[in-house]
Amino acid sequence: MSGTRRSMLVASLAVLVVIGASSAALAKDYCIGTSQPFYVLKGFIVPRPGKCSVASGYVVTNVANTMVGNACTDSARTHLTINLTVQYPAPVVSQPGAAGYLVSFSFPYPSLTSGYSHEYLVYPSPQDLGDSSPGYTLAPCKFPVPPAP
Repeated sequence: MSGTRRSMLVASLAVLVVIGASSAALAKDYCIGTSQPFYVLKGFIVPRPGKCSVASGYVVTNVANTMVGNACTDSARTHLTINLTVQYPAPVVSQPGAAGYLVSFSFPYPSLTSGYSHEYLVYPSPQDLGDSSPGYTLAPCKFPVPPAP
């Protein structure tokens, strides 16, 4: 391999390492909550305006659960919407079996404070649980990150 080709290969690899490291550095654990974190998004990246990203993690409870969804920032740069599907296995307090919820959060962008949510019980008995009052914040989790149940 000639010296020029080797130099180009090394330079290309260096660029890929820098890009990969900067992407990984942007992914953080984010918490959604009021005075205490309630939802934890693992390795979350706040999407740029007009873009979406994956959101997954768990609800901070004493019951095992998982959640997955997406987050999109509108092109006008006014709000971030996060839609999550949350699943609790059986038994759950007040539920005889498994339960599934859809939760939608809306946050003013770029402050990501004073957000509100709307929640639907999907399973076992579909029910619109309504809106919350504004007051949710989306921010990088403070250490220690609340543990997964």
